[in-house]
Amino acid sequence: MFSIIVPVYNVAGYLQQCVSSIEQQEYKNYEIILVDDGSTDNSSGICDMLKEKNSAIKVIHKKNGGLSDARNIGTKQAVGEYVIYLDSDDYWNDNTFLKKIYSLLCKHRSDLVVFGYKKVLGNKDVLKYVPHSKSETVEELVVAGEFNICAWDKVVKREVLEKNNIYFRKDVYSEDMEWCALLFKAVKKVSVLSETPYSYRQRNGSITKNISEKNIIDIRENFKKCLQIKREMPKEKSSVFEYYLAKNISMFMIALSQLEKEKWSNYFEFVAHNIKFLKKFTRKRELIMYIATKTIGITVTEKLLSCMARKKWQIKQ
Repeated sequence: MFSIIVPVYNVAGYLQQCVSSIEQQEYKNYEIILVDDGSTDNSSGICDMLKEKNSAIKVIHKKNGGLSDARNIGTKQAVGEYVIYLDSDDYWNDNTFLKKIYSLLCKHRSDLVVFGYKKVLGNKDVLKYVPHSKSETVEELVVAGEFNICAWDKVVKREVLEKNNIYFRKDVYSEDMEWCALLFKAVKKVSVLSETPYSYRQRNGSITKNISEKNIIDIRENFKKCLQIKREMPKEKSSVFEYYLAKNISMFMIALSQLEKEKWSNYFEFVAHNIKFLKKFTRKRELIMYIATKTIGITVTEKLLSCMARKKWQIKQ
């Protein structure tokens, strides 16, 4: 049985499509947990309406506590053997998705399954990511560059989450970073679905356009948490984990480039201390950023990243 956890906050225009994409699955052994995180639009009423029509749906109404809190509460209420997180403004685009995951799990009995996704802007697919590795361990998955810093592209055995106390830290931006690090530490056997069943919707309200300093501080603190988790790992696993840290420090540098320039220097010491991880690259992005910081310096590299981010946003607009 799958427990599908859907945090809900002010998504009245998207929630029904999200839930419908689950209800249309050919595989039916699941529960849907809608966690209404203090919505102020009609999302609460839609949750209750959907529950009346489908006995597989549970609804939890709570005060607003943020995405992490909603996911944690949903996870603690889950009874399925495996947990899947689905953001309420996103949806699954393949009605056989759960059936395929079930077949993989029957064959391999994995702790974790990862899958691909499409980024959707309006009605148009703007990016497609497909994991292609044949990884069977989480270490192989990370080295292949296919252990992404997000929760919604994963199917996780609930026992792994509970036994290792793996929950999302509340009230922080980029909460998936530490959660994924804890998952890496705990997981052994993995499987890969080389398809793109998840549609990740890009909305004006969800696309990062203006980064606040709190965002930067949260990412930095999450990275420090990951370093602490690394120190608790066996040497071989710790070494592989550096590939994951490479992705995270590159994400920090990209986020920093979108902050006001006069604040950049406050974080250059942190960047300088951790750019060494970029050498453990799985994508050209990390390698290019490492070479750039070593040849033209952190300040100029951040300026280039800032220009690239602005051009990318203009194209999306």
